[in-house]
Amino acid sequence: MRKFTLIVLPSRTAEPKRLAIPYPVIWLSLLVSVGFLSVFGFLFESYYGERMNQSALQRLKAENLLLHDRLRKYEVRLDGLGEKIDELATFDTELRVIADLDPIDEDIRKLGVGGSLPVDEELRTLNPPLAEKVESFSSRLDRVARQTHLQTLSFEKIESHLEKSADLRNHTPSIRPCRGWLCSGFGYRKDPFTGRRKFHDGIDIAAPIGTPVYATADGIVESIKYYNGGYGLTIVVDHGYGYKTVYAHLSLSKVQRRQRVMRGDVIGLVGRSGRTTGSHLHYEVRITGDARNPLTYIVPDEDYFD
Repeated sequence: MRKFTLIVLPSRTAEPKRLAIPYPVIWLSLLVSVGFLSVFGFLFESYYGERMNQSALQRLKAENLLLHDRLRKYEVRLDGLGEKIDELATFDTELRVIADLDPIDEDIRKLGVGGSLPVDEELRTLNPPLAEKVESFSSRLDRVARQTHLQTLSFEKIESHLEKSADLRNHTPSIRPCRGWLCSGFGYRKDPFTGRRKFHDGIDIAAPIGTPVYATADGIVESIKYYNGGYGLTIVVDHGYGYKTVYAHLSLSKVQRRQRVMRGDVIGLVGRSGRTTGSHLHYEVRITGDARNPLTYIVPDEDYFD
């Protein structure tokens, strides 16, 4: 039988020792060693893998608890946002009443309900309760987002309407054009020069010459003309929205054509120019060219026509 000879030299002076080992013994030793290492490696890997799995499982459990806790806190905050949205909806209805706008129909508001973000199928498989909570939270979040968008559009419409209303009020005649007393009203009257019955397009306010005449609303001076034998020196102010006002029998103009004026600005002085029996202001309010009773467009106050 072939043998493997191993020579051992204990020292330089000692006799060498020979150790003969049969080849089958060597191969058997190698096989036993490889088998032992394989079994040891497998056991070590199993043990280490189990420890890693336990660690990962503990970490996943901790993350799951943290996720549940955060989701619960977000749900509380979302509940608070929902309550605020409901309060804004009530405030929106009140504002619309003030602005003379129709309230938003409840069916339209309910369009903000529904819808949800898709939940990952892996999460649905691994943790159905958590997936259900995420779906519910997603649906409620989508509802709040839609309601917020709807409320934003509503507030923008209210703001635009109020701005337009404020602009319309600023350009609507509403104050008396000068101090004095009413000496002739709007409508049919006896002409002071001919004695015939004639329609009077405005009102006459008697006042001393030089009494300030005020623009009764915001606008732009359309014209400044002198009419012989008629209105005399006359200023016409275009207020927009179809409104125009006429100021006649003036002694002096304090503005220029195309000048922008605001309610209360002095635009001229009372006089007796043109065809008149005395110093006074002839004042007209016209809407799309039609004469209207100016008294309808003067807000009464304690100083009303002294």
